[in-house]
Amino acid sequence: NPDQGRPTKPAYIQWIADWGFDFVRVPISYPSYLNIDRSRPIRPDEVLNFDESRLEKVDALVERAIQHGLHVSLNLHRAPGFCINAGFEEPY
Repeated sequence: NPDQGRPTKPAYIQWIADWGFDFVRVPISYPSYLNIDRSRPIRPDEVLNFDESRLEKVDALVERAIQHGLHVSLNLHRAPGFCINAGFEEPY
């Protein structure tokens, strides 16, 4: 449930940079930023139903990290075509 996620607090990005790191890995579950019916498995025709308000939060996090001199590795977990347990009813 994307509403129960753990948002990255701005202070965390600052701490990472202050500690001398230059890299941050951001794991994100692909379905977390889709606008879909979460009571059933995702259908192949829904994989591009992006929720723009959730993508804006991802963009803001990446931009904040870049502003602090951090390289960002955005890891999309459960992305269609790259996961064997993505929850699709039909093969993608």
